[in-house]
Amino acid sequence: MEEFFKFSSAVNPIVTWILVILGWGIVSNQNDRREARKEIRATIDFVITLIYDTHTKAVDFYMRPASDPTCPLLRAQIIRDLGRIGMIISACEIVDHSQPIHSKVSDLRRAITLHEFDQPDRAAKSYSDQRLTEITLATKELSEVLESRFRERYRDAVRL
Repeated sequence: MEEFFKFSSAVNPIVTWILVILGWGIVSNQNDRREARKEIRATIDFVITLIYDTHTKAVDFYMRPASDPTCPLLRAQIIRDLGRIGMIISACEIVDHSQPIHSKVSDLRRAITLHEFDQPDRAAKSYSDQRLTEITLATKELSEVLESRFRERYRDAVRL
């Protein structure tokens, strides 16, 4: 019996340290995963805000005649924002090639810039115009795809 207590007193600190190290590793890993998820969530929130800001600028742009002095500035901001949206989404860890995110970015870019974006004789549009409806729909679809992809990737962590 005395040998058992000697063995137990020798092994007990080793087992304790193994459990402490193992527990620390598990907690550290979970914290790292949570922090990565929070960073991606913040990035997606930023991109969605940028998408809706770009939508607002595009609607404002098309509701003004091309001769309006603010149109060149709006045009430059829209082009810059569309580029930023594409770059940020491409750099985001949530994107993979099986998802339609890049095609939705292209759809948004096309909806905003394809037809009359560079036309010097463009007339102002009304809220009910098809062009503005297409821009709104592309904006909504892109933000929904981003949200959906985040929920798919972090299904276990997101409780709605």
